[in-house]
Amino acid sequence: MIPEDHPLYAGAMFGLSNEGSFEHCVLSQSDLVIQIGTDKSETPRVWGYTHDSILIDSTDMGEESVAPASVKLIGDMEDILKRILEKVASRKTWEASFFKALWRQLEDKMDLDDEKISTEGVITITRNLLPRESYVSTETGVFNMMLGHVWKSYEPNTFLAPSATTTMGFAIPAAIAASLKTPEKAVLAFCGDGSFHMRAGDLETLGRLHTKVILVVFHDGGLGTIKLSYRNKKYACGGLDFGRVDICRIAEGYGLKGIRAKTHKEYKEALEKALASDGPVLIEAVVDPQRYDSFIKEIRSNMKTEQLEQIS
Repeated sequence: MIPEDHPLYAGAMFGLSNEGSFEHCVLSQSDLVIQIGTDKSETPRVWGYTHDSILIDSTDMGEESVAPASVKLIGDMEDILKRILEKVASRKTWEASFFKALWRQLEDKMDLDDEKISTEGVITITRNLLPRESYVSTETGVFNMMLGHVWKSYEPNTFLAPSATTTMGFAIPAAIAASLKTPEKAVLAFCGDGSFHMRAGDLETLGRLHTKVILVVFHDGGLGTIKLSYRNKKYACGGLDFGRVDICRIAEGYGLKGIRAKTHKEYKEALEKALASDGPVLIEAVVDPQRYDSFIKEIRSNMKTEQLEQIS
């Protein structure tokens, strides 16, 4: 929608309205929400704000918008937006320094130590090394809760994800499709080990086509999203852990190069090798699932607006 290195970019919206979440820091200080082509498939959560809201869409979705609409503008969306922009008077609202401080607060919570490995560290290194216009695909997984905040997209249609990132097994075939469409661009897929096991047969296609696709598998040894939900509900987590599996050897059996990384330093070196390769490469990032809980709690519960420079 917009380049996410824009100084007023405020992050991805997960539908959280609790105090201390990243998006609450922004939405709680807003006075108007403009929805452009949104519907409840974007977030299943109940909208927790009372702001006025304008809905702009090509079709009236009834009550299926993310936020209750005070005003609905239904029709040719491009024409509606152009006509609004013609009438908008210039005035000072948000300060870029507010968002700069918010992002700095999030970055301070990330563990980027070279001799450790974290999901947010892998995502950060990937964004720093991957060319700006590269394709990236993803799917459901605990890592998406970090990806939504940490990953930055700069070009239209280069971030490929299923609706609300709720589908397992999407990332690998989506990456193959992207590589066939634009073989001159770098293509990278993020997936969890559970999703990888569902789509491992697609590695035969990758090996046979020899397209330049990088697969980054977060190997945490279980169904992380379900385990996180179970722990929050105080359920037992039996049957959600995997046995020992050598993912790199599976990749090599299909003709891909497999590289295992257990530190940020190793991951950076592996990604540099993958980018220099002329064929598909799988990087197995062995991460500690306990890190998920602590980092997610930080960005969903412990962000503080009083640390930010106030909006003038």
